[in-house]
Amino acid sequence: GDGDGSIAGGWNANNLGNIDVAGSLESDDFWGHLRAAGLIAGGGLDGTKPTNAYGGQIGIQDGSLAIAGHVTIFGQIEGPIANIIEARLDDGLPNAGRIQSGCSSCPTPIDMVTATAGSATYDDSERYSMAFRL
Repeated sequence: GDGDGSIAGGWNANNLGNIDVAGSLESDDFWGHLRAAGLIAGGGLDGTKPTNAYGGQIGIQDGSLAIAGHVTIFGQIEGPIANIIEARLDDGLPNAGRIQSGCSSCPTPIDMVTATAGSATYDDSERYSMAFRL
């Protein structure tokens, strides 16, 4: 990183799994830095993002939807599972609280990098990107 205390770049930035020597994709390089520090398995030059149990990427970025600060985003979570996670860990609303979600499989997907609000309810037939405040 550049030492400013913020992780620049979108959670789904893709530098093809390589560490970005220019430092502009800090959100992509985050995983390589964890590997280099020995905190997760793999080589220090491997910036490949891990995947969750539903096949979606796991990423990190500074801010998402209306959440300030660093957030971890889990992509492609099935609607019923997203609803359970939200109800058990937060306020039950996908567009409020410390966990917020955006539909990733809807005809007009929510861009977790630039959007300020997600859906007001979960649809069991859709998939969601879920942002968790750290």
